[in-house]
Amino acid sequence: PAQVSAPPGVRMSEMTTVAQKPHALQDRQAPAVRALDCKDVPDYRTERRRAAICFYGLNRALRHTIGSIRELVFDQLRALCVEYRVYFHTYSERSITSPHAGEFNAQVAGADEMIELLRPYRHEVTSQADADRLLNMRVYTRRGFAYVNVTQRNLLRQLYSLQRVTRLWQPEHADYRSVAYLRPDLLFVTPLDVPAMLGAREGEIYTPYWHMHLGANDRFAFGLPAAAAIWGNRLVDAAEYARRHKLVSEAFCAWVLSDKHHLTMRFTSMIGMRVRSSGEVHALDQCLATMCRWADNQCHYGCHKHVTRRERKRLHKAQMAA
Repeated sequence: PAQVSAPPGVRMSEMTTVAQKPHALQDRQAPAVRALDCKDVPDYRTERRRAAICFYGLNRALRHTIGSIRELVFDQLRALCVEYRVYFHTYSERSITSPHAGEFNAQVAGADEMIELLRPYRHEVTSQADADRLLNMRVYTRRGFAYVNVTQRNLLRQLYSLQRVTRLWQPEHADYRSVAYLRPDLLFVTPLDVPAMLGAREGEIYTPYWHMHLGANDRFAFGLPAAAAIWGNRLVDAAEYARRHKLVSEAFCAWVLSDKHHLTMRFTSMIGMRVRSSGEVHALDQCLATMCRWADNQCHYGCHKHVTRRERKRLHKAQMAA
């Protein structure tokens, strides 16, 4: 089997050994879902076959992505007789600024659209101003800014949103076999791996194999409730990490999962492309639907270039120096 190279902060002994070729998307996809007759499933309608599906962050593009969410997430769960409840936390703002995404005062739909399209079991809406008052930027930038000011603040807002949606499902953790976190602005092109969700073991967390950026892709994840809660509560560990490193999202995610909490990190075949408020797919994600079939190294970083081994070493050295 091919070994998947471990990002910084992830010990090789704790990475998945995959039998598939990591550069071949067709070998990494979840098995084709064959719908079950639910009346023949012994544990149907029990906690052994129930999942919490959690969405977090601003609703910048749900109207453009809901079709893929219904087909490649919700329909996959129903086909395998998995009951699910939807939770979400979002912000009340109707315009956003994100230099990282090239958006300035872009108009977004807000919570009402999420309620209509996702039909949540529970949800919560917070203003960004309220979140900002609780997030002291100085605590999280002791080693300097990893991004421009507004982007660094948006990362903290994302972590706060994750923490809030985690608190919505945690009182009912015993009701769920598995918990998944998804961003509402992701246009999925491969399905949620429901068999992996149902088969996950204690201490395992599944994250994407693409766009790892010298850490762990932090756009979605799934695992058993205890492991998923660690992924969702990363804000708790952010101040400790920031005392020694700049708060870079992917490196921080890998540190929390592997170094801090010693989870076994496994890759999932699911792929989702970020969609902006305009409906356009992010430039660095446009290759994900096609190029990851053959250029695994490139998919670790983005679609703008193929990253050589020499450049990976240079990037790693620069990140460690930061």
